[in-house]
Amino acid sequence: MTLRNIILKFWESPTFTTWGSFLSKSLYAVLLLPVITTVLSSEDITIWLLFNIFIGLQNIGDLGFGVTFIRVMSYAMGGATDITDFDKREKIKRAEGINWNLIERSDATTKKILLYTGLAFILFLTIAGYFTLKKPIGFTINQDEAWISFVLILITTFIRFNGNRYSIFLQGVNNMAMLRRWEAIISGLAVISGFFVALLTRSLLYIILNQQVWAIIQTLFNRYLCRSIFDGRYRNFKSHGFDRELFRATFPAAWKSWVGVLMSYGTMQASGLVVAQLGNTPSVSAYLFSLKILDIIKNFGNAPFYSKIPLYNRLFAEGNTKGLLAGIKNGMLFSLSSFAIVAVFTGIAGQPLLKLIGSNVNMVSPWIWTAMIFSYFFERYGALHLQLYSISNNIVWHIANGISGLIFICLSFVFVIVLDLGIISFPLALIISCLSFYTWYSAGKSYRYFNLSFREFEYRTSFYPFLLLIFYLIFNYIVLK
Repeated sequence: MTLRNIILKFWESPTFTTWGSFLSKSLYAVLLLPVITTVLSSEDITIWLLFNIFIGLQNIGDLGFGVTFIRVMSYAMGGATDITDFDKREKIKRAEGINWNLIERSDATTKKILLYTGLAFILFLTIAGYFTLKKPIGFTINQDEAWISFVLILITTFIRFNGNRYSIFLQGVNNMAMLRRWEAIISGLAVISGFFVALLTRSLLYIILNQQVWAIIQTLFNRYLCRSIFDGRYRNFKSHGFDRELFRATFPAAWKSWVGVLMSYGTMQASGLVVAQLGNTPSVSAYLFSLKILDIIKNFGNAPFYSKIPLYNRLFAEGNTKGLLAGIKNGMLFSLSSFAIVAVFTGIAGQPLLKLIGSNVNMVSPWIWTAMIFSYFFERYGALHLQLYSISNNIVWHIANGISGLIFICLSFVFVIVLDLGIISFPLALIISCLSFYTWYSAGKSYRYFNLSFREFEYRTSFYPFLLLIFYLIFNYIVLK
């Protein structure tokens, strides 16, 4: 294989381009974040980390319709004509070739849904932001700049939120490599410009402004990509308007997905907002910083699996179960391995590197970090099995994440308020909520539906990443005892 062919393979690979996207975004952790922790005060660092939590909450704002319509468009790429019976494989209705009518209806309906949910989401962010940011911003010197920054985030979030229809379309028609490739390029440029903005201005406002400008550029470029593929077919999509029939067909899966994301990602990120109310202490900044780093690592680890979900959906719609499961095993193995390797490396080298650059914020203690990565590993394991089962359009996210989320909330309350365990309460609560319900319930669903063997499947997917975390636990015990 020639060098040119190797480069083209990486250039067109959904996994490697997704990794590239996450790597460029992860430059916040290795390039921009260290600079921010040295040029901003500890109070402003806390505010910046809280702002990023609010930006991340965009994942729960679309009520689950985003991931649902990606799945619908993927089915349509496989020739699906009716999505109502995809939970019963013998009833799948297929046509030869791509069902463009279903894709056009999905895009038009997505546009309307994002407009209405976007307005509601901005209202929610405004109210929640005011009450959760009021106390932390009170510790800063430039309070006006902090509130102006928050307004900029609200405006940009609404623009990005409505522009998500372009990302949904590109993922649904399996142009993941193109989408992630340009995300990597634009994110890299955003980090580089942010690096210089942070050094030259030392201003929270200008750092946020730079971040939001590039977010809008990304949205506009996604629109351009949609209109450039399939010979510009997107430009000529018919104006179907809001499709009530399609909305009714997708609503059950959407709300179940939304409840699931809300009770998993939403509750864990909300723990950062709760911690911020405890005051302006080094432990608060350390937890918010470590939560940000771990979220970056989780997204990096998601790449090998999540980048290929549209392909998995298409293989399922085509009835290619053998090809589907082969891809699933590789995706899960690389996803969990990527997470475990980077998380362990960060646990060992993270704090020394922060001291080396003279950072104004630290990571949490090694034991808290260990609890955090184990909690995220169990959550990721369950999430991957849940995604596998969801390929069948059987959505049980509301049950899996709903019950485990309630367990997490209740245990967090007991550990924080009653037992006064401090910040370690949250990862401990997540570990228990996952092991007591989430992981085995999610895995059990995919095992039964696809008739999987636990021993053979897990040996090829989760065994070695979990073994690495066990070695890291033993290492910490030996070093820290």
